[in-house]
Amino acid sequence: MSRGIEELLAAAVDERARSLDGLRPAAGALARTRSRVRRRRAVRHSVETGVGVAAVGVVGVALWWGGARPDAPLPPSGSTAPAPATPTPAPSPAPSSATRAPTPAAAPGLPPALPAPDDLLARVGPGWTLTVYRSVPAGADPLAAPTAHAVLAVAPDGTRYRLADLPAELGVRVLHWRAGDESARVSWGPFATDDMTTGWLDLRTGDLVTDAPDLPRAPDLPGASYLADVGDSGELWLAGVDGDAWSLYVVPASGEPRALGEVDGAVSVASVSPDDSRVAWATAAAPGQALVVVDVATGDRTQVPLDAPDGECSVLGWLDDASVLASCFDYTGDGPVVDWDPRLERIGVDDGSVARVQDIGVGDPFVPSFSHGAHTADGTVAFPAFTLTADLGMASVCANSVWSWGPDGLQEVRPTGDDVLGVGAAGDDVLVESTTGCMQGAAPSTLTAHAPGASGTATILAPVPDDGAWSTALVSWTPAD
Repeated sequence: MSRGIEELLAAAVDERARSLDGLRPAAGALARTRSRVRRRRAVRHSVETGVGVAAVGVVGVALWWGGARPDAPLPPSGSTAPAPATPTPAPSPAPSSATRAPTPAAAPGLPPALPAPDDLLARVGPGWTLTVYRSVPAGADPLAAPTAHAVLAVAPDGTRYRLADLPAELGVRVLHWRAGDESARVSWGPFATDDMTTGWLDLRTGDLVTDAPDLPRAPDLPGASYLADVGDSGELWLAGVDGDAWSLYVVPASGEPRALGEVDGAVSVASVSPDDSRVAWATAAAPGQALVVVDVATGDRTQVPLDAPDGECSVLGWLDDASVLASCFDYTGDGPVVDWDPRLERIGVDDGSVARVQDIGVGDPFVPSFSHGAHTADGTVAFPAFTLTADLGMASVCANSVWSWGPDGLQEVRPTGDDVLGVGAAGDDVLVESTTGCMQGAAPSTLTAHAPGASGTATILAPVPDDGAWSTALVSWTPAD
């Protein structure tokens, strides 16, 4: 789905870095006692600050209240629609300040945003996005105090609302936000370090409250890390228990954590099924690689063999509750990627089936290693890619387009352009974080939303502030669940 967890597990996965699968962890959330099945989306958020990011699930439900269009900006709190005017020859008075629509306000280091009405958080719905800006001027010491550090809520049409300011000395990444909640699940720590704390961010005040389970910790390993949300079952956490051994835990809203067994480092990029019942990742620990699937309720695990003994399979996302989409190739040396038999495969987690569903040749989209996708609709996954040429190798290649695979085969979501840092889903839209460079010296990123079947058109959700040159700006984001 995160970069922070990948850094945490770097020592565990360096030995076989090429074989890591490509999903980000799905982000966790407030546990709920009510029973419901939620469609989840895996999403990656890339953060140049080094504090890391998380992948998140969202529910495709449009915002609706008071007769307003789902994508319309919120009216100011307490405003009322004017009554129909009675015809009169006298000129109508100018609208009062109580009924005049608010104007987005610019602030140094932030894009224009409206002030948040007092009841904003109670009225938003899935399809919105929570963003964190930590804007440092270009040329300044990256560890210098930022010009702005704030959290903003963004409506589906791109209207932004400034919620709260954040401590300048910290790096904050959002893990999950449920629409209607006044708090979001976050991790934070000293800026540009891996010393992270997990807890809750009060979106009204900016206050941070620690809330993490007491899990085992091996002396030479970092502390437990939040990994994923599993709906009514609670949250998944990863803990180093002994030497280089890691264990997966499910942490319920109440009660004691429950161990799901030891895992390898590749679980750091695991993906949760749309119904929150299972977690899956690809591992190189088995000959030829394998897909590992763990039942969250029982801890039962199965392995589906993948026929890639000298190659790699990256899990892009769950197509539905019973199958995942993987990008595979057979490494045959230093020749071009097109000679490695690149392909997309559908893996059945119940029947153990592995079916080649798409050959990738010259001119087709190939998924780079360490990439991941987003479940956008039942049977469909969106993913970043670059276009194969006859002589293109793997080294130093950045994804520069977004595609999806589903019932209609390959579909272009965002055409070739700026380098893609991550993809996600909010409602029916595919979210794309992009920048003008994905390697060293990358510029600040932009977050856009792309409607299905509308390649080439986009709604800008989180732009680079236009009041100066910045080395960092948008550092974390998550769509509302």
